[in-house]
Amino acid sequence: MASTKYKTMLANRMEQEFSRWQTQQHVQERDVYRFLHTMKGTAGTIGLMDLSVFSGNQLEFYSEDSMALVPFQTLTPLMETFTALFTSDEPVLAAAVSSSENAAPKESFVLVIDADANFAAAVKETLEAQGISVVIALDGKKGLEFFNTLLPQMVIVDRNLPDTDGFDLVSQIHEAAKTRFLPIAVISADDRIENRIQAMEIGATDFIAKPVDMDFLTAYVRNRLRSQEAISQGTLYDGLTEAAQIIHKKDEKELKRHLNIVIVDDDSLVRKLITKQFAGWKPEEFDLHIAEYPEGASFVESDWYKPEENYMILLDGVMPKMDGLEVLNHVRSRYPHDNIIISMLTSRNNEADIVLALKSGADDYIVKPFYAQEVVARVQRLTKRMFK
Repeated sequence: MASTKYKTMLANRMEQEFSRWQTQQHVQERDVYRFLHTMKGTAGTIGLMDLSVFSGNQLEFYSEDSMALVPFQTLTPLMETFTALFTSDEPVLAAAVSSSENAAPKESFVLVIDADANFAAAVKETLEAQGISVVIALDGKKGLEFFNTLLPQMVIVDRNLPDTDGFDLVSQIHEAAKTRFLPIAVISADDRIENRIQAMEIGATDFIAKPVDMDFLTAYVRNRLRSQEAISQGTLYDGLTEAAQIIHKKDEKELKRHLNIVIVDDDSLVRKLITKQFAGWKPEEFDLHIAEYPEGASFVESDWYKPEENYMILLDGVMPKMDGLEVLNHVRSRYPHDNIIISMLTSRNNEADIVLALKSGADDYIVKPFYAQEVVARVQRLTKRMFK
């Protein structure tokens, strides 16, 4: 049986929770839901996939908001199953933990600019299941900002955006995209021939009609990314970009700035995994500081914000006392947006929850379970714009 300190920590947490339930005799339904939510995300992150899947399946039987009392005796079968899953041999564990700590960051990176948050979230879920990272912008302004700062390998733009015409946005990014051999796909429910022709004339690589078949979209994106990589490897672009970055770093050395990574998660194991991974990141152009908070209330009540510094907040979606969405709304309503980036860490894969987070001001979301190395890679991309 595989044995690691992460598995031991999670087992201890589980036993402590079960002991607490036993002393109460009755447990609120929402506490059971939160426990299962945590176990789903954390177990999967450290490689206990059977436990993660079981926890996710059990979530269907409990409500996140219910304060109804559940007799402790009725939870006995649940606890016995958890104990059995922990004591069973799981040969996948060692490999999964090794992958989470040593896997190379994924390079494929697609920017989806679409006001339909449900569609964009579906694209993100589909592509990321295939190892292709996706960041979403719900309007043209955010899309242009992400294009200039995150340096995606591909852009998918909807024709109808709330603040600009999608064709106008393509016209703005076309020259830079051409230099980077970056494919641009325009998508629209209006697939009249004149729209297809105009898309080609302004520099789009392709025009895709909605509704979009996700199997086709996955194959299409892979095809374009392979082509983009093959072309760019035969040019001097990467070398020129690297030289420009070196010059930029030299200029920045005289003005050392600060990036604060704030991890707000009620699971100490998740915080530990992410913090450990960030410890290996030593950027030259800014000082890096990592802060942890065990739940939302302690974070918002703390004196965490300094106007002259920059922040990347990794925010758990489900926490006691103050939910992740409440924390998100609090930060977005009280602090400026230009020096604070927020990414939700969540086991929720319900599209409505994801859409609400994006519309409430989240810049990105990462679905648990995840590899800690991937979180670092995403943070590195998302924070580039702070040090332009």
